[in-house]
Amino acid sequence: MKNEGTTVVYTTHHLDEAEALCDRVAIIVDGAFVAVETPQSLAQAAAGPTQLIVPAGRMTLDQARAIPGVDHAERDGESIVLRTETAGQVLVAVDAIAGLQGVRTKTSTLEDIYLELTGSEQ
Repeated sequence: MKNEGTTVVYTTHHLDEAEALCDRVAIIVDGAFVAVETPQSLAQAAAGPTQLIVPAGRMTLDQARAIPGVDHAERDGESIVLRTETAGQVLVAVDAIAGLQGVRTKTSTLEDIYLELTGSEQ
């Protein structure tokens, strides 16, 4: 239907589905639109720090904290979690220290953005 130019209105509380399926999303609070954008535009506008999750055996917490651009680093179970606003720069440094095998990144999801915009739980 989309390829034929038909607009489909899809309402859901399952924000992961909306993020995957929708070209544009509208977030409504108390009957008013607080955002109408593409999921990508919302993510860029709400860009908080990126989290880099490194297997703990690959680098020490002190090494992580010493990387330029790392705003915060902490151990979380079997991982070292680095928060940064400059993910590319920090990834290059992580690669030099520990390699990138097993390193994961986490950025804001539509659910994170919803909670930020509404200040509430779903």
